[in-house]
Amino acid sequence: MLTKTGSALSQPSSGIRSRDWTFLKSEAAQHMPNLLPQIRQAIGRRRHYRQDIAQLIRNSAGVPASETVGIPMGVTVGLTNPSALGAAEVGKVFFGGDLAAEAVSGTGTENDPWIIENRLFQHMQVRLDNTGWTKFRNCLFENGNNMELLIQPGFIGNLIFENCEFYDTLNPGADSYVIRIDVATEYRFEKCQFSGANVNQAIGITSVAIPEGSTIKLVFDTCRIDESKAAWTTNADFIENVDAVDHSINIDLEIRQCEFSAPSGGGKYIVVPERPDVYTRLVIENNLVTGFDSLVRTTEDASAEIQNLSIKNNRVTDTNDECIFIGNIKGGEIAYNEFAHNTTGVNRRLVYLTWDSSTVGAVCENVDVHHNKFTKKTGTAVAGNECLESAAGINIKFRWNWVTECPEDAYEHLYPQDGCTIEYCVADNCGVQVCDIWKSFDPINYMAIDADNDNSTLPAANTHIHHIYGDCLDWPVVLSGANGVVVQDIYADSSLSNPGRGSVNVQDRDGVIAENVFIAGPLPLAAQRAIPSAVIITATGVNVEAQWVDETGFLLTLP
Repeated sequence: MLTKTGSALSQPSSGIRSRDWTFLKSEAAQHMPNLLPQIRQAIGRRRHYRQDIAQLIRNSAGVPASETVGIPMGVTVGLTNPSALGAAEVGKVFFGGDLAAEAVSGTGTENDPWIIENRLFQHMQVRLDNTGWTKFRNCLFENGNNMELLIQPGFIGNLIFENCEFYDTLNPGADSYVIRIDVATEYRFEKCQFSGANVNQAIGITSVAIPEGSTIKLVFDTCRIDESKAAWTTNADFIENVDAVDHSINIDLEIRQCEFSAPSGGGKYIVVPERPDVYTRLVIENNLVTGFDSLVRTTEDASAEIQNLSIKNNRVTDTNDECIFIGNIKGGEIAYNEFAHNTTGVNRRLVYLTWDSSTVGAVCENVDVHHNKFTKKTGTAVAGNECLESAAGINIKFRWNWVTECPEDAYEHLYPQDGCTIEYCVADNCGVQVCDIWKSFDPINYMAIDADNDNSTLPAANTHIHHIYGDCLDWPVVLSGANGVVVQDIYADSSLSNPGRGSVNVQDRDGVIAENVFIAGPLPLAAQRAIPSAVIITATGVNVEAQWVDETGFLLTLP
């Protein structure tokens, strides 16, 4: 049973099952006094331990030096020989064997596709053709007015586009797309260039035309998406489902070594997972993004399921909304990225793993967010300006991340359900808290506990915060109405701005009582210990047990 001087918990909330909780209680209650001499010696030998670990975290965050971001030097993207293009072919339709018949070479296999090259198309269609594999090479798709390329039902085959270019400058109508896909098959775009999309998407997938449960695969490898021929409009996404219908298809999407640029401020979202489709694989790696609203943006209900997520080694800057706003992830990794709001992105987070309160199970689960670098220069110290945040998450890990600066909290778990962590993270120049745990989640009724509720009947969330470094303008760690949190080894410093706010603030919030909180050290700085609120502050009625060792090896307990 957890105890606090002068009071005792009636019963721990369904029990704390976490190994960390059990271990820390045991260490504090049984072994800590015996360990004090060894701890004092260790601290004496390693006075710069905290700084060394913090610098190691900083050095390892962001895109590794060995990785290529964007298009490698020396690679030609777009047309390799514009002078070789033939006369414009307006409304060209390939069907009934035309792709094979008009090819200059190839046998239609994956390793030896039919080759169609040096053509200029204005609104090209492919339908009713069984071709195997076809490659379009050094082709220009332009000014089709309604769309440049349409893949219609009846086509059976796979398409590769190599060193092709796609754009439209005719300001088409509301139903226009640069490419519209109505067939589930495999499409590859290699060293291609896309320039602007007016009104709608550059690439639209018409789910309504594709049979339920079908799989479409899209690969973009070493492509450039910019405004060299046409500007992006504010309502134009790069890839999105055209129809949100009551059946779903499976989407396998890869985007690697591409560059996205929308300097006009147009260009909405690069990837928009729409309901109710399933992204069986979403790989976005080694890309350079600037000026779009978001790299990945789910709809507000976040019901499209995303499996096997890999967002790695990307540089994403100057987005107008969150760099990533994504929900319903069922396993994935966001790692070694650099996310920055330098001149835009006011009142937007950098990365937000969201959830859908109207769809049971539409939460992010088993996501490892590690070794990322965050820089947020714009915004104010209000909610929505955090760098990295999750909501109602299950096994969401924030680890080895570095926030260089931010106006609000650096790391936050809203309503954590189970197994969420913030560990080995640094936040420099942090405007408010380094770590914020905001209230609890009721998994039975599938709702956030926001007001006038008792946490004691809920499962403890098994949230763990440890090895936190940097500096901030508020308490480094704030636990508001949280249930089941272990905190240890907090080295963030708030003494320069507000020495009365030290390491941890455990508080009730809106009638929600904090439950099952355990804190171990070392925590406070020597200059802060003389101020009563500087070590740890708790609200009336908060059930908390704390015991830690300060930086000199002195044992402190919660009075």
